[in-house]
Amino acid sequence: MGSPLGPVLANIFMVKLENDVIPTLSNLTLWKRYVDDTIAVIKNGEMNNILQKLNSFHPFIKFTCEVEIDNCIAFLDVNIERQADNSIETSVYRKSTNSNLYMHWDSYAPKHWKIGTLRSLIQRAHIVCSTEVKYQDELKHITSVFTKINGYPYSVVQQIKNKFKFNEVVNTEREIENNVDQNIKTPLLKLPYKGNMGMNIINKYKKILKNHLPSNVQPRVVFNSKKLSSNFNIKDQVKFTHNYDLVYKYECKEINCNARYIGETSRRISERIKDHCFRDKRSHIYQHHQEHGHGEPEEKDFEILETGFKNYKKRKLAEAIYIRNQKPNLNIQEQSYPLKLFA
Repeated sequence: MGSPLGPVLANIFMVKLENDVIPTLSNLTLWKRYVDDTIAVIKNGEMNNILQKLNSFHPFIKFTCEVEIDNCIAFLDVNIERQADNSIETSVYRKSTNSNLYMHWDSYAPKHWKIGTLRSLIQRAHIVCSTEVKYQDELKHITSVFTKINGYPYSVVQQIKNKFKFNEVVNTEREIENNVDQNIKTPLLKLPYKGNMGMNIINKYKKILKNHLPSNVQPRVVFNSKKLSSNFNIKDQVKFTHNYDLVYKYECKEINCNARYIGETSRRISERIKDHCFRDKRSHIYQHHQEHGHGEPEEKDFEILETGFKNYKKRKLAEAIYIRNQKPNLNIQEQSYPLKLFA
């Protein structure tokens, strides 16, 4: 949480402590750590002494500790249970505040994200649970959570569970094959998610790419994630004339005139409107008004289609897509750039 440097600095500090202090603690028989979370085995009656030595390492760093309760203790997402013969068994640990809410089956998201969420929890159970009994108990819990709370069809959950071990073997073999053939290239195509219609288009182009690309080029399609907060504008609304990095549309409001134009600009749209009104004599909008005597274009004739394009290429591509879809008659192409999927 907080600064991205947090884990790095915590790890540097803990490495220094482990080099200077831990070797001097003779009553400490086990010390395992992940970033700043540690599990340790300490001789009876020595916990306070060790905690005091750790806290004396730096005046601003203080350690806290938890002890096992009923022979159980949690470390990260693993519940460790000590048996009567001092052996241990492990299972998945969940905090008491865990809501069991995951990506709902009916949520507007790619299906493979949902399947991936389910598979990751099954894989965690497979890795963490040390006995078959605990593994099956965790699978029952996962099945209940995903079918009753998150709306997953029971058949889907069962199918993923049944295929998990098989897929694990297949993926391992595939990984070995990929490591052998170092010439395989997997360029990423990063696209926005547009529901079932978008998936149908993507599947169509996947087949086209497969038929036309070399066998050693295997493109992968990934989707942009979208935060829920992006649907809610909590900032003050920007005045129309102050918007920039955008694609805009012009439409002549004269009666019986269907003149339209689509453009892009990195500047404030107010400045671009001035270009079209009188500053740029080569502007197609300016020339249209001069030729037909429609007077000077007004701000109300312009509409912002999309904003947020800080990248020049993305802004030009967005403009090109809008022009292709809406076919404005004032857009007379003077220069074009060849587009290539792979250089």
